Amino acid sequence: MAEGRRAAQRERMRARLLDAALRLFAEQGYEATTIDQIAREADVARQTVLNHYPHKRDFPIAWGAQRRERLRRLGERDMAEIARRLLAQTAARVRSLGITFSFDDAAAAELARRGNDPAYGARPLRRLISAAGEDALASLLLDGTLARGDTALLTLEDGALRVRRREEAAAAALSANAEGADGGTKV
Repeated sequence: MAEGRRAAQRERMRARLLDAALRLFAEQGYEATTIDQIAREADVARQTVLNHYPHKRDFPIAWGAQRRERLRRLGERDMAEIARRLLAQTAARVRSLGITFSFDDAAAAELARRGNDPAYGARPLRRLISAAGEDALASLLLDGTLARGDTALLTLEDGALRVRRREEAAAAALSANAEGADGGTKV
């Protein structure tokens, strides 16, 4: 029981020291920050800092490990929210071409599922959205399916992500038997 409390107290102290160090690094830079300043900022003795972080370089290493752990704990809901935000950024870029881009929640959830890689954070998701959204939109623009004033819709249909003009997406939803001849771009 005492060992559990001791470990928890040690982790709280490490977090306190890391927060103090990161604050100072942000304010005055890594090189300009000293162990003594970190100790003052955390209101502890210099030796306490050195007991937990023997070298100044251990702070960025601990921060990186903490960040990787947080990414590993991202849930499906978090990743779906990240996917929606990235898709909204794509929509804003496409708006400059005079095209409205929208997506449904099922498509965002599927992108989040496919793009979830704890080791790399949101980078695989960003690449997937580039392929699923931007590349498909570019294909539709180049082949003349989409023009200024149109609305493109990213949906999940039969396990595949598709980008279509809104009218074609509505027609495809009504006639589920028209597989293959949908006029959209499969991703």
